[in-house]
Amino acid sequence: MNEAPPLRILWVEDSPEDAEYFSGLLEEQGLAHGYRRVDDEASLLEALRAERFDVAISDLELPGFSGHRALVLVREHAPGLPFVFLSGAMGEDTAVLALQQGATDYVLKPHPTRLGSAVRRAVREAEFARERERMDAELVRAQRNEALALLVAGLSHDLRNVLQPLSLWPHLLRANPEPAVVARAAAVIEECARRGHDLAQAMIDFARGQNQAQDSCTVGDVLDSVRLLLAGSVPSHVTVAFADDTGGHAVRGHATELQQCLLNLCLNAVQAMEPLPQGRLEVAAYREAERVRIEVRDTGPGMEPAVVERLFTPFFTTKRDGTGLGLLSCRRIVESLGGVLDVETRVGLGTTMRLALPAVASRAPVASPTTA
Repeated sequence: MNEAPPLRILWVEDSPEDAEYFSGLLEEQGLAHGYRRVDDEASLLEALRAERFDVAISDLELPGFSGHRALVLVREHAPGLPFVFLSGAMGEDTAVLALQQGATDYVLKPHPTRLGSAVRRAVREAEFARERERMDAELVRAQRNEALALLVAGLSHDLRNVLQPLSLWPHLLRANPEPAVVARAAAVIEECARRGHDLAQAMIDFARGQNQAQDSCTVGDVLDSVRLLLAGSVPSHVTVAFADDTGGHAVRGHATELQQCLLNLCLNAVQAMEPLPQGRLEVAAYREAERVRIEVRDTGPGMEPAVVERLFTPFFTTKRDGTGLGLLSCRRIVESLGGVLDVETRVGLGTTMRLALPAVASRAPVASPTTA
């Protein structure tokens, strides 16, 4: 069996003797490692820029520096790095504050017997968190592919509608090349080109997913993209209305993430109304205090309480060909943006999915409600 590689420890300690002593103790406790000692803010930041560490161990008080400040810097520059306090004295209130600020554990220097187990647990939890992030990313990709499969037929229909006028106008121009007809043809061709470009770009952006960092996105822009992508997938007996009353406000996160979540909720609503003689889908966004709320409402059959209880359970689905990943992915996306996703449903009356997301500064002029 291959042995695990030695750990790399970032050691925040002003005493070289203490660092060497406790490093030796870790070796005795079976933790092979190397370490880099830092004792002020500048050397800590330099170390974080220069190397990748598995865990940080920090004293509480250092001359001109502190473990609390070190913890803040580590959380800013290496968010996933586990952080263990190792201090000569640490009262209960101080320990609780450290854990609330993001420390993984704390060990007292006079009683260091659990130092090795504390470091092992911190590293193990960090590895688990990274694996969870990887699995969440895979879940989002799987759900995006599922949504793409559902959208393909509708988008093909929309593209045919864009291309049809382009195929007709050459015949009309050959039959009647008058300036007024040519001008009209140019206007139609220009509009078809714009619609085709917008549709293709929306599809490309959605398929690619989050390919670059984005701190925030304007809700109105996201709703416009969702409406464009959804248009060809809605049957004729279902009416759709979009309303943006957010006043141009934005929410934290990448537009594609929110777009994917809303598309999935809309497609679920449309599918729920397919067997009905008529239905209505409403997507409404509005500002409420420090949050932006988005509601996806349908007039479908609603859900029984037993279904609602399992709604966000992995692989639970009421669809014949569903994967049971869509709503779970939606909840993960909303929670990653600092928001909450909940559901209100009544059998025979329909379902409302509500997103509450933290608002950020306005990025666009006030947008009037739009309807499609």
